[in-house]
Amino acid sequence: MSEHRYSNGKKSYQPNRYKAQLNHQRAMRAGKSEDRTHQQSNNDGYFISSRRFNRENIPVESPRHYKVSPDIFEIGADEKSKNRQSKNNRYSNSNLKQSINTHKKKNISRYSKSFVFDGRCIVLIVAALLILAVIIFTVVQITNSVKNNTESSLQEIQETSLETQNNSQSVTQETNVNVSDTNNFVTPKPEDNNETGTMDNGFYVWNDSIFELFYGSEDTINPYSEAINRYAQKLGSEIKTYTMIIPTHVEMGLPKRFIDSGEVSTNSQSDNIETAYKGLSSSVTPINCYNELANHCNEYIYFRTDHHWTGLGAYYAYKSFAEATNQEVLSLDTCTKQSIEGFSGTLLGDISGSVTKDTVEYWEFPYKTTNNIYYESDGEPTELTVYYSGAEAGTLTYGVFIWGDQPLEVLSSDRGTGRKIAIVKESFSNALVPYFTYNYDEVHVIDFRYWDGNLKSYCEENGITEVLFANGIMSANTSSQIESMDTLF
Repeated sequence: MSEHRYSNGKKSYQPNRYKAQLNHQRAMRAGKSEDRTHQQSNNDGYFISSRRFNRENIPVESPRHYKVSPDIFEIGADEKSKNRQSKNNRYSNSNLKQSINTHKKKNISRYSKSFVFDGRCIVLIVAALLILAVIIFTVVQITNSVKNNTESSLQEIQETSLETQNNSQSVTQETNVNVSDTNNFVTPKPEDNNETGTMDNGFYVWNDSIFELFYGSEDTINPYSEAINRYAQKLGSEIKTYTMIIPTHVEMGLPKRFIDSGEVSTNSQSDNIETAYKGLSSSVTPINCYNELANHCNEYIYFRTDHHWTGLGAYYAYKSFAEATNQEVLSLDTCTKQSIEGFSGTLLGDISGSVTKDTVEYWEFPYKTTNNIYYESDGEPTELTVYYSGAEAGTLTYGVFIWGDQPLEVLSSDRGTGRKIAIVKESFSNALVPYFTYNYDEVHVIDFRYWDGNLKSYCEENGITEVLFANGIMSANTSSQIESMDTLF
């Protein structure tokens, strides 16, 4: 027999008390009896080998028995003995359980993808969710803020655009005189003394006034519209083009009953002006001074003896322009009124009867003005005043306005508006142009009948961005006058 590891060199087999102890503990846990079918015990309390069932096979030598204390096998045995037993026995129950648990954990961590949640994991997850919620809330707030700002900006832009559109429409309604409806013209209602008048050398004399009759038609006014369209095209989009057609005294001062009865044959100037404005392109802005004059038709806005209007009538036309272009209007209350008595107009010499002479009125401005007059188109200027204060009674009294008809005059003011305008005119506008010094630093007055320069080049050289063609209705319906304007280009 080979030597057993617990035999201490003996040739006889020695029972393994540790294994016996382990079997006993397992039996006790399972509630089984200590009796073993494969074990035998003697009365002396010794266990013989469990590996032998036949006592006859035991050697002759008396076996060396180890006495084992029963306390070792009892539940609740001495704690010190148990600890020693557990420490010395690598197969003890506690070590075995620990080994099994360690093996299970290793298997889980090595082969399983399952995640074991503990308190720290839950805290981390909750914290991550809270942070994510805060980030989402912040992003939503920023998005809403940007959206609100954008909507507010868009709303402001839309409101500004709408206001501009309304202003534009308002200006159009005031200046674009009614392309489709003559009701947009105010009907003049001059005071009527119910007296009759007389025809005198082609003129009608009534109520101590001489009326020049009007025979313009659609055929005679269409060339004017076509000419203004050509001029606007040649001036280009960088220069704003306006036109103003000025009605005469017969339209504003003679009661309609004379025309309706056929006693006086004169055509409607409102219809004529409407036709002219219908024919204008979108590049031209028409100025309706007709309505303002009609509203003041019973004031002294036209001379009795001359075909021109007075300084007051010209002021109402200026007011129409300033309002149509959204500019401040000069108040005559801030100006100093001057008068010259005894004006004998050009019409007075054309009739056989007599009419009371006129008074020429003009207004000096509360700001500084100068007038550089060019007696020759390419000559040197002479610095004078806007009004010719030396004008006297007689046939030339109307020359008080800008010294009469000159090829070129440049009216300047110290208003500091930074704006410049060129006014293309004949004599009807001599009384009109001085008022423009309130809204423009420079007013370039060009009489197309005498000036031989190029209007486009002149505007570019002098930084002029606005041009007004202001002419009486007689000139607008006269082909020779239109031909003279054509020479400007």
